[in-house]
This record gives sequence, C-alpha cells and structure tokens, in this order.
Amino acid sequence: MKTIFSLVLFLYSLPTQAQYANDSIKVKKDLGKVYTFQGKKLKPKEMLVIMKPNPAAFREMNRAKTNYDVGSVFAFAGGFLVGWSIGSLITTGEVDWRVAGAGAGFIGISVPFSIGQSKHTKKAVKIYNEGVKSSTSSIHFKINCNNNKIGIVANF
Repeated sequence: MKTIFSLVLFLYSLPTQAQYANDSIKVKKDLGKVYTFQGKKLKPKEMLVIMKPNPAAFREMNRAKTNYDVGSVFAFAGGFLVGWSIGSLITTGEVDWRVAGAGAGFIGISVPFSIGQSKHTKKAVKIYNEGVKSSTSSIHFKINCNNNKIGIVANF
C-alpha cells in the first residue's frame, strides 16, 4: 500500500510535455547546411510539402525554393560554359575566353540567389519549428478521491 501511495504521489508531482522530438526540422552543418526531418535529408521541394500547414513558413520556403531554382539554372549554365572552355583547352589547346567569361558571369549571378535561398530557408525553418513548439500540450496528473474510490486523472 505504501508503494502504491508513493507512486501516486510521484505521478501527481510530475508534469510532462507531450511533443515528438521528430516533429521539428533539424539543421546539421556538413559541407553546407543539411536540413533533416525525422532523420531524412530534405530537398527544398520536400520542405515545402512539410511546411504547407504553416502559412508563414510555407511563404518563406516558397521564396527560398524560387531562389534555389533560379540560382541552379544560372550555376548549371555557368558550370557548363566553364567546363566547355576547359574541354576546349584540353582538346585543341585554345580557349574561347568569351565563353569562359560568360560562364564565370553566370556563376557569379547564381551567388546572390544562393545566399537568398539560405536566408529564406533558415527563416522558414525557424517559423516552422516555433509553430511545432507552440502546439505542444502539457499533461498534468491529479489524484481524484470519491466515496469508495481513489484514482489518477490525467489532463491534457
């Protein structure tokens, strides 16, 4: 009987939090920033799907994805042109510096888009994770005594 009473007293004094740790998006620093959700690496398109229920986070992530898409086009085009120039140098021994310069210019244009994508992604993750934290609920235990009964009530 003393053990049961001690257990009930312990539970009564123990408020707990009901939140899954995997509900938030985590940021890991590797060779850049890697965003993970429930242990899975996320691409910008997948982050949009996850953030859809949170309008503010979705709006920011949509801006980030737009920057990502535009920046990727410029970076790919620039990389192709620079690679073409290097290939010409290897095969013919000559370089068309206008093509190499255009490629370097496209790569340079992609940098601000990459910075904007990173900024908006960080902001979207922050907004999303704050929304997850604010939706947590507390569980409180209470001892309930009636005429012939004793019980524990859990309020969410």
